[in-house]
Amino acid sequence: MSLPKLINPKIQKIIAFMLVIGGLLAVWGVVLPSLTRQPAVAARIIELEMKGIDPSAMYYTDLEIAEEISYRVENAVSENPDLLWSLKSN
Repeated sequence: MSLPKLINPKIQKIIAFMLVIGGLLAVWGVVLPSLTRQPAVAARIIELEMKGIDPSAMYYTDLEIAEEISYRVENAVSENPDLLWSLKSN
């Protein structure tokens, strides 16, 4: 014996979609802004703004550690050319 379907499957999909959108909006509108009020993050934002850098426009390559990581990867690949499924030019 099966339970009667209380909600139309199409309505269930719409509700699920709305819940996902609501979750995304909550993260975007509540969680992320609250992170910017954390002392470490707020200090970093102020530091970048004093240097004339827009923190919202930074990419991962703009991070200070990116150059070091790039150097490490280049060294590792030069020591073992097949390390990253053969990134070398053909």
